Amino acid sequence: MRRRSTALLLGLAALLSACDGYPTEDEPLHNPFDMSPTQRVALLNQLGDEANAGERWQYEVQACQLVLERRSGWWAMDVSRHDLRGAEVELRSVDGDDGRRYELLISAEKGEPVPAFSSRKLLDVQRARQLVQLLVRDCARAAQAGAQRSTT
Repeated sequence: MRRRSTALLLGLAALLSACDGYPTEDEPLHNPFDMSPTQRVALLNQLGDEANAGERWQYEVQACQLVLERRSGWWAMDVSRHDLRGAEVELRSVDGDDGRRYELLISAEKGEPVPAFSSRKLLDVQRARQLVQLLVRDCARAAQAGAQRSTT
């Protein structure tokens, strides 16, 4: 009996050691606070690729300017630039004929809010909001560090 239990346990251990672990869709979310700005933009682009069928969002940051490219369909493309210094980032829900959608809005220090991301998944919009807020924070820190260097 003891020999059979030992064999069973060894077989189970061998089976478990052959597994890779969790499937890729269950991978833990990376902590955006530990990411570089480049990594945050890459994650934003990943979210933008997966946001909605028929709509793609692409992002690039150039000297605290968020360059936003929004494609809908195969032909329509909007490109806009948004100053991240002093920008406000907010989330809103929109009910439409095709159901509820969530939008991320960004507004420059002296500007009207404009859509910067949308999805039917609230979690994706919340993740995008956090990433953009961290990019805004990075720009504020860079401006503060530059101001301190210029006064000394």
